Amino acid sequence: QTADTLVTRFLTEPEVRRLETDNSLPAPELGPRGDVVAPTRCDFSMDPSSQGRTRLVGVPASNDHLLRHIHARDGYGGLEALVQVEELDHADLLDLQEFFPEEGPPVANLVLRSRTEATPGEDLMSALQSLPVQREVAALLSEYGADNLAERMFATVSLLRRILDRYRRVCRQLNASASRSRQGALKAQDQLRLIKLSHEFARARLEVECKDIVETNSYTAERYRDDVKALIQEQDANTRRLREENSRLQQQLDDSLALQRVQDQQRQETRFEVADLMNFLGDHATLACNWTRLRDLLAHFHDHTPVPGTWQTVIATTAGDDPLSQSGLFTSMDRPDDRSNDTSQQEESPE
Repeated sequence: QTADTLVTRFLTEPEVRRLETDNSLPAPELGPRGDVVAPTRCDFSMDPSSQGRTRLVGVPASNDHLLRHIHARDGYGGLEALVQVEELDHADLLDLQEFFPEEGPPVANLVLRSRTEATPGEDLMSALQSLPVQREVAALLSEYGADNLAERMFATVSLLRRILDRYRRVCRQLNASASRSRQGALKAQDQLRLIKLSHEFARARLEVECKDIVETNSYTAERYRDDVKALIQEQDANTRRLREENSRLQQQLDDSLALQRVQDQQRQETRFEVADLMNFLGDHATLACNWTRLRDLLAHFHDHTPVPGTWQTVIATTAGDDPLSQSGLFTSMDRPDDRSNDTSQQEESPE
């Protein structure tokens, strides 16, 4: 199996033996009495093709893990199995924001994200005894149940990354197969979407940073008030700049689509059909003798193919209402775009 098909990646017994030989197997966090005080959590990756950073986290081991030859060892509250946990990066959050409404909360507040640092054993015990944490755990258990809950939560993030990776590949294939005229419109649309997502992500990140500053340094609010105002003014300036860029790109998109519609209409209006011209001549003139030769000549003109050198064709046009009219030998005519030049030449040549 490849890394793309795996959802949860556990350490097997052969892998653990190799790590123990190299003294690189992470050890659990032990308390003063030698007992494990928290599940294992450390930066680690056995798979070089894994996306982004991964960590080893200890989850409760089950009989199914043992049957699959997954390594189990003494851990927090009993045997634990070590699973590699992936985390969502900045690019993942930007792509996910596309599936949420613009007026909704930032996607960073809606998905599971890894903590930057592990929780010490003493803090973990205090958190487990607090009522807010117990209420959160109770809500999860009431909906999803306790069986392999941690493993399923970690697998959700890994599965989400696989879906995003496939979504990106599909987008690249669609962009590669688009026509040149549509690529300009799609490029402007993608730039517009990325600017919107970057704007939302920057706003969400700035709001979180401002909130942390206020909560952590509430006793020095007066000291940092000017800095917060400067950040807000900078954010407002960035917002105005992004809105102007948004309007400019939207105008480019509208202009590109309008140009494409005009070009499509021009191609339809200037299309030349041999059958239509022959029917027009048949409706307004009498076609006699070898009229099929005229049709074949028009077909060569339509297809831009050379006329056979053996053809000798004479076309005579007689006006029944003015039989004595004679126009002389035919001379090459100017195209409709050159009418101005033709008019100036007629003025210079005497009749």
